[in-house]
Amino acid sequence: MLQHTETRITSDETGHTATRVGANAWSVSWLPGPPIARCQAVAAIQLAQAVVRLQEHPDTHAQQRQLWALIDECAAALEMPGVDAATLVALMPFTTEARAVA
Repeated sequence: MLQHTETRITSDETGHTATRVGANAWSVSWLPGPPIARCQAVAAIQLAQAVVRLQEHPDTHAQQRQLWALIDECAAALEMPGVDAATLVALMPFTTEARAVA
């Protein structure tokens, strides 16, 4: 489940987080690049949740289809292909804080 505050978006399903770094500017722990809007940050954490679920249920074809549809939808909000976003989530180690913005 997602938890929202004025400065953080977290989930009890993944260690990835989003942290507010300015007015409607958010940094996400698994997403390199410039800050994104809050709605995109929510999509990024939802995507990370879906990747965790996909890893936990690799043998359930119907659930995989649903999860990939969610991954693709969230990734579209980030203007990237779902498979690329899922790969970043899976490969980027999460920390208790979102990555620093350069």
